[in-house]
Amino acid sequence: MSGLETGAVKIGGKIATHGAKSWLLRWKDRKTRGLSLVDLAAGAGPLARANLDSLIRRSSTDASE
Repeated sequence: MSGLETGAVKIGGKIATHGAKSWLLRWKDRKTRGLSLVDLAAGAGPLARANLDSLIRRSSTDASE
């Protein structure tokens, strides 16, 4: 393979990698948007889950007052 071909293969690989990463991010975003709040909280860490639970409790208390 000549130097030009090697360069073309490297550029093609970078373009393909960038396209694949972009596609995966869009797919993940679409999948995440379809999740319920409970599903999203389940994927969060314990601190984020506790903060969410606290926020929901405060909101329900405010709404009932």
